[in-house]
Amino acid sequence: MDISYSNDLFEHIFGDQSEQPPFSTKGFPTDYFKKLLSIQRYDLKKKESVFEKQLDFFGSIDFFVDSILDAVNEGRIHVTDGEKVYICNKSIYYKNSNFMFFYEENSPAFILLPSFFSGSAIFDVREKVLIVIHGGHRHLSNQFLNFFQYIFDQADKALNYLSKDSSFFSGLLAANARPYHFFYDILPAVELIAHALTDSEDKAKLVTNPKKIFFDIDELYSDVFDIEFFENDFEYLNFKDSFYVDLAVNKNFVINNDAFREFLDRKVYSVACTYSSIRTSDDQNDYDLNLWFGITSQKRIWLNQVESIVSLLNSLSPHFTKIRVFIDGWTSCVHLSELDKRCIKQDNEVFEKISSYLHVNVKAVNLIGYSSQDKIRLGSMVDAFIVNHSAGSLHISRFCKKVGVSHLNTVMQDDNQIHYNTIRVPDRYIINKKNKRSVEQGAVALDYYVDFKAVCDRFIDLLTVKGFISTVSSEVCKNEASKIYNSMSGVGLTNALRNSEREPLAKPDLLRESALVMEEYCDINTAYTLMKKAHELRPNGPLIKKKLNEYSFLLLKSKDGL
Repeated sequence: MDISYSNDLFEHIFGDQSEQPPFSTKGFPTDYFKKLLSIQRYDLKKKESVFEKQLDFFGSIDFFVDSILDAVNEGRIHVTDGEKVYICNKSIYYKNSNFMFFYEENSPAFILLPSFFSGSAIFDVREKVLIVIHGGHRHLSNQFLNFFQYIFDQADKALNYLSKDSSFFSGLLAANARPYHFFYDILPAVELIAHALTDSEDKAKLVTNPKKIFFDIDELYSDVFDIEFFENDFEYLNFKDSFYVDLAVNKNFVINNDAFREFLDRKVYSVACTYSSIRTSDDQNDYDLNLWFGITSQKRIWLNQVESIVSLLNSLSPHFTKIRVFIDGWTSCVHLSELDKRCIKQDNEVFEKISSYLHVNVKAVNLIGYSSQDKIRLGSMVDAFIVNHSAGSLHISRFCKKVGVSHLNTVMQDDNQIHYNTIRVPDRYIINKKNKRSVEQGAVALDYYVDFKAVCDRFIDLLTVKGFISTVSSEVCKNEASKIYNSMSGVGLTNALRNSEREPLAKPDLLRESALVMEEYCDINTAYTLMKKAHELRPNGPLIKKKLNEYSFLLLKSKDGL
């Protein structure tokens, strides 16, 4: 570390009145910056910053759209509180986040991290306070800490860049290496800005890393954007006479805006089915049943996935001439990254275990490592699915809108995903299992077991309601599936669940619960069929009778066109 450059950079960012940190040739003064970033979440009542009037605005969709249009049309971003004007024409990208420097009269005023997927915050360099707009203080302070270490490790380059009078706007940045964030944060932002720029005479420049996108953006937006691809983030983006603006919105924008979501999802689905590179030689009609099962070997692992999937498929196989099952796992970016290659290898080991046990009339199709585009294309052929309730459900549930069953550990309670026609296995049938990853990363990495009977009964009942198997055959399948599962050493887990405090639902309860889920997704026909079966088993159940009458009335009303 060059001490003179580090001191000059610190003075440039924080002002010449600031106490200099103890820079040395030994390395970055981590403790000093940890203390600097330790001030807790901003409190309006304390008036700790001059930016309180702008905080709501910085976290809003209005700021996002206005800043993009400002950058595209004027070559810089400006905000004002009515008295002072703050200008941004500098940005430094670090680990999926774009740190934006706002100046007042050529002096830094604050650094904005508009990272909607990991939290957004302002670091007020004058007051030396970290202002959290949304997200966790600990997480955001760590992001700023790592960012400061990155720029002070290259203090000469950073100082040279930040000291220049101005930089030119070089493009909109759209990239994230996780499919969840790409489809919930990045792509909705691209669509929103594409709409805002519809009447623009010139195309705006959009830059992206093909190792951090999951859909061919060219096929979606080449009519609006001039798209440029790069692969080395830091070398391409940083310390040049340029600045970039992130394209990302908070996931709640797409979750809560039904019309916008429907338009975007139809667009993605249509392009995937039209332009996917997949040209399968097998027609959908060549199989009596087309299923989709999700697996994982990275985090949030369904620990009894192999025996569960094999037991279900082999119990179904005697009732069908040919079954095709798509085994879904890791989703790759448009260009394979090193992470993609490692995770594909891990998931393929699970696929090989599953396929080695399957009956001859069950064809397993490996989707591990496929792009989102190809997965959506193949998902359009599917009759029903079983997947995890988080990112594993993205393609088949959100975009393809197929029917199925989902599961997840009990700690990740928030349903921050879009699901259609999906019955989730209740938490009482899940047992969490801590591991080294979950200790370090929390609930996002917590593995779990799913009670086999809970997932089996829901899935086979769904196939029965949809007319793929008869009621008699469904009971035979359930019994056979349990035998197969127990023979594959799953009996210990099943008994553990049965003897725990999580009492299993009786059959009419299960049917009632499934009916209520289908009602949520406006599938009244299926809800009626399920509730009718529940009524046959429990004719005096008050909720069952009430809901059955409601469904009967709704179906009659629909039939009569009332």
